[in-house]
Amino acid sequence: MSELTRLQASVIKQAHKKGQLKLDRAKEEAAKQFEKDSRDFHDNFVYEEELALERMKNKYEQQIQQVENRRRQSALIGKQKMIVSMFDQAIDAMNHWSKEEHLKFVYQVLEMYHDNYLRIQFGEYTLKHFTEEDLSDLKAEFNKIKINLHPIEKKGGFIISIGRVDYNYIYSKLVDATRHDMSAEIAKRVFNEA
Repeated sequence: MSELTRLQASVIKQAHKKGQLKLDRAKEEAAKQFEKDSRDFHDNFVYEEELALERMKNKYEQQIQQVENRRRQSALIGKQKMIVSMFDQAIDAMNHWSKEEHLKFVYQVLEMYHDNYLRIQFGEYTLKHFTEEDLSDLKAEFNKIKINLHPIEKKGGFIISIGRVDYNYIYSKLVDATRHDMSAEIAKRVFNEA
């Protein structure tokens, strides 16, 4: 073999060796890049999946909160209706008192104004219980009283007027005056609320 042939073989062998090293390095770099890209893809996929799950969880929690808010609102409305109904029933019960109950209340209130000249106007539901004799007895007991025989329509109770000042004892007004203060107490007792 000639020197030239050996030199050619050596140059080819070295070129082949350098080429193989470059190829091996390129494969190694490609493998590393592939592994990095795979990890990045996987991490990104996991991140997106977690993000999607978090969004779904938040949406689910919002829906649960909305349902809970609607439930509470519905319960509150139901309680409020029940309390309003209780006050309405109290007014209705007072409007339907017996003659004796109406008279007892009238006498109790008039006792507070015993020394005053006054006018009294009854509500329709109260006046219908009284006879001429009941009204005469009232005038006899409270000799400074004038009775207006024109009833206040669709009301129970009465209004006392002393001069230009009216004292309202209409049952619906009496109950309404206590409604705000008593609503919280009634809710507390009836619904065991703190």
